Amino acid sequence: MKAKVNSKSEFVIENDSLTGIYNINGIPVAFDLLKLSPTTYHLIKNKKSYTVTVTDADVATKTFTIKINHEIHKVELKDRYDDLLQQLGFDKHVSVKVNEVKAPMPGLVKDILVTEGQQLAAGDSVIILEAMKMENVLKCPADAIVKSIRVKKGATVEKNEVMIMLA
Repeated sequence: MKAKVNSKSEFVIENDSLTGIYNINGIPVAFDLLKLSPTTYHLIKNKKSYTVTVTDADVATKTFTIKINHEIHKVELKDRYDDLLQQLGFDKHVSVKVNEVKAPMPGLVKDILVTEGQQLAAGDSVIILEAMKMENVLKCPADAIVKSIRVKKGATVEKNEVMIMLA
């Protein structure tokens, strides 16, 4: 495993599963780690105590923001599979162009939260659909611009019906 910290320092981390010993850049490192909560740890290394908090985690890209005793660090991890994908040329992110927002189920359009021509970022709320007495907030799947709105507030829609066209 390789770790890049703050986009500059790189470390090679190896773990001997039989002994449990970690080597960082070929040097054995001993430490005690205790999980205090789902995102907070207590670390003791070389008789020094550290509080480690994971403040942000993107597991898909293997990037993490951690706070160690009030100091923020950005950590990017890369394993042997990532190296293999890079060697094979498959490491480039494939962008998927999404052209529409479809109804995931039959329902009633409770509210439309966007207007034509509006610039959207991935994850922005676009429409509220009521189905089975529950309100579902549908989000934009990628950065896009609203090309056209094909439904009106109060309309009923069927599953997979296109409600919003994106560009």
